[in-house]
Amino acid sequence: MSLPYIIAQTRLDSHAPSYMRPAGAPAGGEAVLGWALTIIAVAVTVVIAILLVVAVLRKREDPDSTTKRNASDGTPRVKIVPGLSWIYVGLAITVVILLGAFGATVVSLASSAHAPSRPKITMDITAHQWWWEVRMEDSVPSDAFVTANEIHVPVGVPVEIRVQSQDVIHSFWVPELFGKMDVIPGQINVTWMRADRSGTYRGACAEYCGLQHAHMAFAITAEPQKMYDRWAAAQRATSANSLPPNAALPPNVLHGEAVFVATCSGCHTVRGTNALGRVGPDLTHIASRQTIGAGLIDNTPANLMRWVSDAQAMKPGVLMPRMDLRHDDVAAVVSYLTTLH
Repeated sequence: MSLPYIIAQTRLDSHAPSYMRPAGAPAGGEAVLGWALTIIAVAVTVVIAILLVVAVLRKREDPDSTTKRNASDGTPRVKIVPGLSWIYVGLAITVVILLGAFGATVVSLASSAHAPSRPKITMDITAHQWWWEVRMEDSVPSDAFVTANEIHVPVGVPVEIRVQSQDVIHSFWVPELFGKMDVIPGQINVTWMRADRSGTYRGACAEYCGLQHAHMAFAITAEPQKMYDRWAAAQRATSANSLPPNAALPPNVLHGEAVFVATCSGCHTVRGTNALGRVGPDLTHIASRQTIGAGLIDNTPANLMRWVSDAQAMKPGVLMPRMDLRHDDVAAVVSYLTTLH
């Protein structure tokens, strides 16, 4: 009873990522394959269970009581028990089912390994402990841009995904959109996806990668082409272009920018400023993101205060150290970060 219960719960819980609710390719083909193998496994289990029950309930004559002996030497005659030949029938059926399932699996996975048409968008994913760096490539190199943990794609457009790791082995996975792809240091693996429905799909690292493995999430938002174009254009802009002239900014925001550049620029980039660090996520448009800490908490001023003050207390083991800043300096930095749309 547990398998049907798990399947029902997974399909009904719309908040839980599930390959049983595919929203695009190649997840659709993989879901069909998963359902087919599940149905075959359940059917075989049920048939075997029924046959076992029938065998137990049947009253069979004890073969020992009817054993006859050879007249010449008195040794027992070998007796073929009626019905034993059905074992060979069952074995043949099992072999046919296994070969059929194997062939269908190979064909299905081979057909879903490559996009049916040339992908129009390419994204390079670099995994870090414990966040995702995303570089959206463009035919015009200067139009490529970098973001983190939150990705937008247009609906119905194939996207090529190239993954690599900066440290340990990870696995890049969005159950509703595509299967797991290992992310290995020193190696670039390639997969693809196409979202057929608008929505936001949660992804996660599917390979244990250390203390905060469970908090290494990301999100892919699929939206109409025009909305994607607006998002991409906004992401390409530097912070200086997305903000009013500095002279018009409140003093606490200007102070926050100065504190940020003085204390955070070694690790983070904010394009348009002197912050050019590459150790942590690019924060040029952090205010446009829904979460911080790779899906750990909602992106609110209060949570930013907690994160900037002491990220170790919220996500032990991350590279970002506890910041030795005065409370008003942290508040100023948060005020500055909330302007980076």
